[in-house]
Amino acid sequence: MTSILFYLFLSILFQFAGCGEISSQDNDFLSFQLFHIEEDKNRSNFLFSTEKRSRSRDTSVPGKGTGSDSDWQKKCFCSANTQKKRWNSCQTEKVLAQGRIENIIPAQLTGRTIKFYLYIALEDKHGFFPGNGSYLPGTMKAIFKVKHRGMDFTSPNAEIAAFKLARLLQFNQVPPAAFRRLSESYLLQLLKKMDLKKANKFKHDVYSGNNLITGAAVYYSDGFTNFESTRIYTDWLFKKKDTGLGVSRKKLAKQMGKVILFDFLTGNYDRFSGGNIMKHKTGRLLFIDHGAGFGAGREWKKQKAWELLRKLKKVSEEFVARISQLSNVKIKRCLKDTLSENQICEIINRKKKLLEYLNNKYKGSYY
Repeated sequence: MTSILFYLFLSILFQFAGCGEISSQDNDFLSFQLFHIEEDKNRSNFLFSTEKRSRSRDTSVPGKGTGSDSDWQKKCFCSANTQKKRWNSCQTEKVLAQGRIENIIPAQLTGRTIKFYLYIALEDKHGFFPGNGSYLPGTMKAIFKVKHRGMDFTSPNAEIAAFKLARLLQFNQVPPAAFRRLSESYLLQLLKKMDLKKANKFKHDVYSGNNLITGAAVYYSDGFTNFESTRIYTDWLFKKKDTGLGVSRKKLAKQMGKVILFDFLTGNYDRFSGGNIMKHKTGRLLFIDHGAGFGAGREWKKQKAWELLRKLKKVSEEFVARISQLSNVKIKRCLKDTLSENQICEIINRKKKLLEYLNNKYKGSYY
């Protein structure tokens, strides 16, 4: 009886959240199961051979973990049917947020933004597990991204929200990300030792004077290279007739077609500016740098998103079905700790407009 009243309370609560009506099907969100990345262990560094989860939480300077183990159980969408001998993206997210940091290194000394490599321990009573941090074996390598003043494409919240939304859509081509707090003064000292200009830029664009700075720890995926030759693939997507792409290239084009729909949902206008698509030798694409998403709905951003969407003449039927089946309640519950209420409402409105367009005005085909 108590559980029934609880579901009823949630239904009433979300109906007054300002994001439209809630259907009866939306009340099943507590039974939602996290998808599992179904790639062979030898080809994917999202998976680790262990039955144990990392239980370490870093509480020391320079880094601090976020959330207790009990809090994490509530936040994470792990189901009781989780494959015990594999780590899924949920467990990866937990390590990113809570694991003990072994080392921090400035990631790049060129470009407009400042990032750091984090090497996070993967351990339990049995010792270290294989990780993706080749610099330090037994560690998980991540990129720490922080908000830069005056740069609307550097939102840590957007990086994390994009991963969570992708997970809801079973779109396993967005790297896991989680909030992380690091010492501002420690990061500044690291930069001063390597590049004084970058240290000054950090003080000007990032430094707030607070003890800790919150950013996004984004999983670093090894084995991927920058993928820039996109024109022949978008041509296939933008034309009704087949342009003669081979089988392997069509697979790449179809993956890009999905991310165009995904970026429309997130409001990310920065996909094809360069350096935001990575390619593995197996033909799998990874879509990174989501910091421009979920921002203020400036008119030119909306126009750019609609122009790209209207160009599509081939769309993934399976991915559209997943978007259609994704309930508003699931979106709210998944993102309520990451985005503002207005940002979540904008996602729901974009989803509605996307489906209306595809159902009523889209003249292309489905694959």
